[in-house]
Amino acid sequence: MSFADIGLLTIYQTLLLCVAITAFAAGLYRVRKWAARYRQLPRSWQLAAKKGFYSATRRFVREEWARLVLLIVLLLLLASLTIAIRYT
Repeated sequence: MSFADIGLLTIYQTLLLCVAITAFAAGLYRVRKWAARYRQLPRSWQLAAKKGFYSATRRFVREEWARLVLLIVLLLLLASLTIAIRYT
């Protein structure tokens, strides 16, 4: 019995899709939360925040690095399972 016979490939694809949707929703939520905080700042602080945009972007990538790596690993796992199933 192979993965294709019992439909596990569909389960892996569904799990990957759920992880991708969750990661996208979490990122969107954070961006909206940051935008709301930005609008509450006084005007002089908003100008200073715009100047620090690049450092904030680097900090965001550094904080979210683990999730990005997890998503890439899951994508590679799904690709390897797909290749293994096609050649068995």
